[in-house]
Amino acid sequence: MHQLLPHLLLTSLLLTACNFREEKNQATDKPVDLPTFDSAQLTYAEVKDKVLDPYCTSCHSDAGGNLGATNLDSYAAVKAKAERVRVRTLEDKNSPMPPGGAIDLSSKALLKAWLDQGAPETTNP
Repeated sequence: MHQLLPHLLLTSLLLTACNFREEKNQATDKPVDLPTFDSAQLTYAEVKDKVLDPYCTSCHSDAGGNLGATNLDSYAAVKAKAERVRVRTLEDKNSPMPPGGAIDLSSKALLKAWLDQGAPETTNP
């Protein structure tokens, strides 16, 4: 038991340091001008191409094993889980998606804008 304690403390310290660096960078970075999107970009096809395929479906699809019992292969599946996608990808600081929070700011901005518009499948005529 005494040998396990230092390993647990070291692991905890390393994980805390990683989180601290992330929060410190977010807190000290100057405001970033996020891109704006026209309505043609706020479609499922655009979000699938720019966000879901590069960051999500390698794990959350039939081919990826549907990790977390989450499949984001289709518009209907994403629409049904839109709020969960928002929380896990844009808001969750403890266990963000994708793991490590590796999604770039432009992709996050596109996803947020699309979700804020009600996650439309296509553009309105």
